[in-house]
Formats: sequence, structure tokens, C-alpha cells
Amino acid sequence: MTVDKILNKINDFLGYSGTDTTTEQNQKISAINSALSFLIGEFDLENSTKTTIIEFLEDQLVYPLPPDFVYLISLSYDNSSEPYISENNRRDWLYETPEILIKLGRKPADAVLYSLEGNKIYILTKNLYPPLSIDKCEDISGFSALNDAVNLGTSSAFKKEGDRSIKFDINVDASALNRASIRRTFVPSLSFKTYENKGSFTLWLYMQQTSNLTSISLNWATDSANYYKVTVDGQADGSSFVVGWNFLKFNWKDAIIVGNPDPENISYIQLDIDYTASFTSSNNWFLDDIKIVVYDPIVVKYYTNLVVRDASGNLKSSVTAITDDVLIIQNELTLSLIALLAIQHYRGASTLDKTYINSLYQAYYMKVRNFYPPKRIFARFGRVKPPLTR
Repeated sequence: MTVDKILNKINDFLGYSGTDTTTEQNQKISAINSALSFLIGEFDLENSTKTTIIEFLEDQLVYPLPPDFVYLISLSYDNSSEPYISENNRRDWLYETPEILIKLGRKPADAVLYSLEGNKIYILTKNLYPPLSIDKCEDISGFSALNDAVNLGTSSAFKKEGDRSIKFDINVDASALNRASIRRTFVPSLSFKTYENKGSFTLWLYMQQTSNLTSISLNWATDSANYYKVTVDGQADGSSFVVGWNFLKFNWKDAIIVGNPDPENISYIQLDIDYTASFTSSNNWFLDDIKIVVYDPIVVKYYTNLVVRDASGNLKSSVTAITDDVLIIQNELTLSLIALLAIQHYRGASTLDKTYINSLYQAYYMKVRNFYPPKRIFARFGRVKPPLTR
């Protein structure tokens, strides 16, 4: 419903048939925004909900939410019939504060802990399918340093799992390429057929610098002419590379295929660290805990504040022009409700019989309640419904 139609409805209720001045129109548009803000927080209106998918990994605690995220409605696995489970189900969703989740780090039980903070959600549980460890990086057996990677060894001081990690240095003069590579060779070759197009390789990489670093790639290859390759420019949670430990994820479904690799005959995986010519040599890089996993897609249903569309098709959270389209107004009932609520915020309606307008508003409000349920927001503590099923 466009803003000019809302303005006409406001004027109908006001009994005004003249032409608004620019000041009057701006005041009414401001009042419409106040009414919108209230109603999208009150009712589960059409076009006020969206979904996003989280690729859940048990080694990753924090996940970004879309910038238009306002309130959480429900969480469910993507193959759930209904986002609900009983009290005795093996997976119950419980709310905890981010601080508690961060301190717990890992939770061995099947209960799922979650928390919201700003535009991030913290999820702590286990994946349905346990990860397959490729190499725990306890020794250099099977590893080789290529291109600018040199001085391969192990470290017990820097590690993410077990007792040690793979240590290496980067010497930019060691090769003609702006690349440092670590390869893990398999003898005999391994089959990853089970994980084809649904698995993800994960690893931890300790970086000594990020300036002039361009990307990081992982290849899994039958041979040098036949391989899969995924390139990332940030961490698994969407954040930028940092000096220190970085958790990296390489989704098979995102791979570029070179030649004709055989997923049942993978002879090596290779990590490539690419950078510009301005990158400088540095020591003490560390690699640890290489796995292949099957992530659990978790559907996040949420309320959005982007309920207005301008004439160019762009979504936004408030109206600014009479040509804007308010997406949550789908019928005469919601049109009348928002107009009546806007009148009560409109400064130019001070001489109006507000008791009458308020009684009309209450009547329309109760009618809208019959069509649209109150907003469903997760309880903040204890067991919550609707939680999650698989």
C-alpha cells in the first residue's frame, strides 16, 4: 500500500478534504513511521518475516545474522516438518547469555544452547554427523612445504587441538610465486566420495600478518591436473582474517573443478596462502586440526524491519516519500489501523476528538488481532517453544 493512500485514509478520518502543505505532509509521514514502528513490534504481519540459513559447525560458536534482523521467531533444521519438540526430546533449545556460552566453549551433551547479541547468534551443540579427522597435525609425517613455505616442523606452544601443531615460516624470496603452500599427501589415496558436494573441509591457521594477504585456498586433488579448489577471503563466521588463530571452512559445493578429479581417489590436499608482492617474510605460522565435516543447515526465521519499498525497489525501514510502498499493509483493515494510529501521533490533530479516534483504533486493533497473531518472540530463559526438531 503506497504512502499516498495512507495519507488519504488519514485525511478521511480527519474529515479533511484540502491539500496538505509540505509541513503537514511531512508531519503525517513522521506519524506513519511511528505507527509502523509500533505495529511491526506488535503483530506477526505479512512481509514482516524472513528466513536465513546458518551452516552450523560444532567448532564454530558465533554466526552473523542479517543486518535487518530484529527478533527471533524460530530455529529449525531445514528438513524439519514442524519447529517443535517435546520436553523429552534429545535436543532442547535453551537460552543462555553469550558470556556463559563463551566460557563453556564445548558442551558434550545433546542439549542446544543459544543466545542472541546484536546481530550475532551463539549456538553451542554437536553436529548430527561427527567430523572426520584428516590430520590432527601432531607430526610432520605426510606434510611438505612448497613455494614460499619453509622450515616445516611442529610446535607444542601454539595449538588448537591435541599436543602440537604444524609450524612453518614464510620466505617471500623462496619462489617466484606470491604464495606459501602446505601439502598433506595420502598414501594410499583417500576416498571422500561420501562428502561430495555436502561436506566442508575445516582447519585452524595461525597467521602472523594479514596486511597484503589476498586469499587462502584449499585444493583436494587426484593429481596436479585434476583437483577441486575453494578460495576464501575471510574466516568461517564471515569475519576478516586476524593475526592469531583463524577458523577456515571450505565448502565442497563451492569448489571450482579443474580437470576431472575423482572423489574416490584423493592423493593430497594443499593449503595455499596467497598475497601481493608487498607481503613480507614472517616466521611462526601454525596449522592444526584438519577435518572434513557435514554442517547442519539451521533455518532462522526472524522479524525484519525492512517493510518499506521505494519506487526503485529498494527495501528500507521507514517511509520518506508518498510513492513508497508499505509492505505490511495488505488490506483495508490494516490500512485503517495504521491510519488511526498515525493520527494519534500527528501533531496537527490536536483539536480532534481523540476519544473517538482512540475508540475507533481499539476496535480496528481487535479486528486485526483476529487476523494476525501477536508477535512470536522466543522466551529469554529456560526451555522455549517452538524450539527445534530434526
